[in-house]
Amino acid sequence: MKKAAFMLASVLMTFNCLTQNLNTANGYLTFLNKQSEAVTKDMWSYTSSIARSRSAKSIDIRRNELLKQIQSSIAAVNAKPAFNDKNYIKEAFVKYLEINYVILNEDYAKIVDLEAVAEQSYDQMEAYMMVQDQVNEKMKATTDELTVQVEKYAAENQILMSDEMSSTGKKLDRAGKAFDYYEPVYLTFFKSFIQELTFLNALNSLDFASAEQARTALLSTATEGLAKNKELSNYEGDSSLKSDCAVAMRFFMDEAGDGFVKILDFYTKKENFEKLDAAMKSKKKSEVTKADTDAYNKAVNEYNAAVKTYNLVNTGLNNKRSKILNDWNESVQAFLLKHAA
Repeated sequence: MKKAAFMLASVLMTFNCLTQNLNTANGYLTFLNKQSEAVTKDMWSYTSSIARSRSAKSIDIRRNELLKQIQSSIAAVNAKPAFNDKNYIKEAFVKYLEINYVILNEDYAKIVDLEAVAEQSYDQMEAYMMVQDQVNEKMKATTDELTVQVEKYAAENQILMSDEMSSTGKKLDRAGKAFDYYEPVYLTFFKSFIQELTFLNALNSLDFASAEQARTALLSTATEGLAKNKELSNYEGDSSLKSDCAVAMRFFMDEAGDGFVKILDFYTKKENFEKLDAAMKSKKKSEVTKADTDAYNKAVNEYNAAVKTYNLVNTGLNNKRSKILNDWNESVQAFLLKHAA
């Protein structure tokens, strides 16, 4: 299963014709920007790796490398005196880098922990994605705060700033938009996926009442999911994620509305046959009436017919489910590699 990836904001700014001479306002700002840009580039590499590997925990080594890069950048900024004692710009960059460090070191550790249990329920998956969004908002807020201070410093020192994003900033911005589109589509898929899993688990436990509840819930979530999917636009002309989500919703609807009904019917007829069979075996031949025999034969015939239907339906659903999940995971990976890596 594919879960959402962690995104980071960045300082998205460039400067016109700056040279790195710490004795000038231009040079000092160039120096500060290079320290943040080094972190931004590593952030992009990290974000891109998440899109490719599809697991936060599996690329934890890269997170540790990024933490070291941030520490190095903080040390470099702190080692230089502020230009003309304008400590606010130096402090703004240090604060930005320190918040980056805290997010990666503390907040992201929470995200990794949540990832471990996210697929156990829809609520946990939703909470997992919500925490990621909150962290991203935290990053955006500190980026906006730094931008205000940079613009103030540039104005005071008559430094021309470009509205154009850095190349790394553009990549991060592009990836962020892709994940914003992807997350609700994934949650639509996952809501029905978890209901299907709940049904199958209940069935394996022979808890038919819970299985029936999960079946009706699956039919409801899949129907709602398909309706929501129809309102969704393509992403930059790419309809793949929307299309494969719709295919999955239709499968879940067919599965819950017909396939699972037949499977539950098999277990009902099986239970009825086993009761009659036990009752017949407990009686002496002289005690067996024609009515008993007729009821037993009817149960045998219904059970045998149900076995054939069950085998056919179960095999068909398993094959379709396997293909649907494989196609969905491939579609998600292709989408993220195309738009977020």
